[in-house]
Amino acid sequence: MSTQVITKARKAKKPFGKRATQFIWKYRWLHLFALLPIVYFIIFKYVPLLGLVAAFKNFKGFGGMAGILSAPNIGFKNFE
Repeated sequence: MSTQVITKARKAKKPFGKRATQFIWKYRWLHLFALLPIVYFIIFKYVPLLGLVAAFKNFKGFGGMAGILSAPNIGFKNFE
């Protein structure tokens, strides 16, 4: 009598995008709670650093963020 090897049919892997979406949805509350401190640090730690950039620029007060970043550097002339 010959023995037959019974193999399980392998499951086809889902596409990466589908798996990623399911993972994000499954742990959506964990992602939300992780997002809160990230937003906090961006708002209260990184945005104020733009004031340091403005201190070394010849900024006239118009143009918003684009005006600050496109203004010429003047070094320490604002501190004399």
